[in-house]
Amino acid sequence: MPPVATDKVRVPLAPQAAGAGERRILEITDVEKPERPITVGVYLKPADAPASDPGVNVGTFAAVMAGGKVAWPSQTVSFDITAAAQRYAGKELTVQLVPLRIQAQGAGAYPPLKYGQMRIVTETP
Repeated sequence: MPPVATDKVRVPLAPQAAGAGERRILEITDVEKPERPITVGVYLKPADAPASDPGVNVGTFAAVMAGGKVAWPSQTVSFDITAAAQRYAGKELTVQLVPLRIQAQGAGAYPPLKYGQMRIVTETP
């Protein structure tokens, strides 16, 4: 399925510059609740990778039906991307949010997922 959002982020530091125990976290902020249930895979790949390269899956998040309404637990979703950040140190990355749920026949594509920003932050112990 086509992505519901795509953005670019830059891995901030080379792995040798990172302190022991530091983690790199991909944060997606101000995510608006979608109108219908959806499960989204989060993929990273170098910005210069071919479009056919799916990238590395770093996690998923979902909106589900609860009590007849779409439940959305948080406006910020976060993923530990330490291993990927070490692999892609200093590079610009493309982040793609791709629906994983199989559509019911005739349901059409998902609309774009709206969010504030994507960024990589460093957490220290």
